[in-house]
Amino acid sequence: MPKQLIYNNIKALFLIVTLLLLSTLSWWQGLHSMLVVLLIILALLYEFYPSDKSKTSKWYLFLGAPVVVLALGLLNTDYVNVGVNELTRKLSLVVFPLLAVSKVSKVWIDRWNLIQKTFVYGCLIGVILSYVTAIVDFYFNANLNLLYYTRLSFSVHTTFFSMYLYVAMLILWYKKTLFGAYLRTFLLFLFSIATFMLLSRAAILCYGITLVIIFMSEGISKSWSFKTWLKITLSIAMVLGLVFQLPVVRNRVVKPFKALSEPSKLEKSSTNIRVMMWETAAELIKEKPLFGHGTGATGKVIIETNKREGKQALVEKKLNNAHNQYLNDWISNGVLGFLIIPLVLMVPLFYKNNSSSKVYRFFVFMMMINMLFDSIWNSQAGVIFYSFMNVLLIVNNGAERES
Repeated sequence: MPKQLIYNNIKALFLIVTLLLLSTLSWWQGLHSMLVVLLIILALLYEFYPSDKSKTSKWYLFLGAPVVVLALGLLNTDYVNVGVNELTRKLSLVVFPLLAVSKVSKVWIDRWNLIQKTFVYGCLIGVILSYVTAIVDFYFNANLNLLYYTRLSFSVHTTFFSMYLYVAMLILWYKKTLFGAYLRTFLLFLFSIATFMLLSRAAILCYGITLVIIFMSEGISKSWSFKTWLKITLSIAMVLGLVFQLPVVRNRVVKPFKALSEPSKLEKSSTNIRVMMWETAAELIKEKPLFGHGTGATGKVIIETNKREGKQALVEKKLNNAHNQYLNDWISNGVLGFLIIPLVLMVPLFYKNNSSSKVYRFFVFMMMINMLFDSIWNSQAGVIFYSFMNVLLIVNNGAERES
């Protein structure tokens, strides 16, 4: 193999790993890391990009529309400094689409298989490290809760880690040629177990709905053989049997229904706290439904409202977002802030290159579900992952269709 090709592949791999680290390691957040990402991309990739003009559609720039809305919201806020910080935190929504319409996207296409493999193996390393640290903690503290939830995800919130695992499982399921059959089965099983142990309800909901859709669309319509049905059914039964033997997992699934039916008995449960946050968000939206309170104001007005109304459980936790991306952006930027999110998520689905991609459709579905329960774009680990993976999938869907 020529030395230059080896050198280029090493640089490409280093780029991918660097981007994944920037999007997942929480201690990078204070650096407004999207600017760092942009500099790294330009520095690492400039040398070996071909000079031919990218065929990527210019409509990708529409994906940066939420940043434009945020910028307009700065004209309507009393918290300009906070608003500017929020704007810089979400710059990846613009940076990656800009790169997609440049010749930079060529390397994403050329090394798409490498990127997918790196992502899956990165998730495997993340799961292994998480289990190792959790087991070590458990050994010294003898507390079974250390094997679940946030203690099982040492570098990033469980919501985001579950999202990474979900995409990794989509790649494993639909990109069968990238991995051997036994390795695919093992990784799907391992990531499924990890998804339940992380106890993210949104992730478990996505996982369950996705399984039903796959069973209905592929198992029935494509007439799987009896052997295939048996293997998949037994595997799922084994995963569910293992995880639901654990009281913590069972309680995590059952508690939301108790919290909704008897909220007074579970005042400080995470589900009821979310319901209380949504009530606060609804009140703030009623105050300024059209234009919102302005970019950067959401955290301040939520905290003030919770204190004023005596919602002690929320005040104690110092919660400053609505735990719902749609409501959060409605509070900030009014109706336009609310509407731009589903538009940005769903418009690419109608583009011919994406409409036939099952991985992309499930990716968008996952984002929409998770945004119902968390403010995904308010964190670097969420917004960088979404923007980077979204553009990667769109660019390569187009390349696969052309080929």
